[in-house]
Amino acid sequence: MLTQSPVPPHAGHPSPPVLPNRTAAAVLGTAAPRVGASYARKSDRDQEGLDSQHEGNASAAARDDYGVPSEYQFGDDDTSGVTTTRGGLDRLMALVESGRAPFDRVYIKN
Repeated sequence: MLTQSPVPPHAGHPSPPVLPNRTAAAVLGTAAPRVGASYARKSDRDQEGLDSQHEGNASAAARDDYGVPSEYQFGDDDTSGVTTTRGGLDRLMALVESGRAPFDRVYIKN
């Protein structure tokens, strides 16, 4: 099952504007008025791969009229959920916390 989480604005920063994105349009094959992001994590070799999770997240985003361009696909391969430092998640969170994230929704497979 896929869940979607609206990205909250960073304290003290206004929500960034949602801008049309040509890369998102290329992903959807149409002009995409809204841009989303995708996060995927795999902790061991037996789990679904990151590419497959990103594809599922992109499908869910398309149903919501969002595009998920490749530059907004974040992931951590072979990373335990109890690990406090995760490169992909850390980059995603830093972008959101900066108040400059060009997306207003993050798709995550649960």
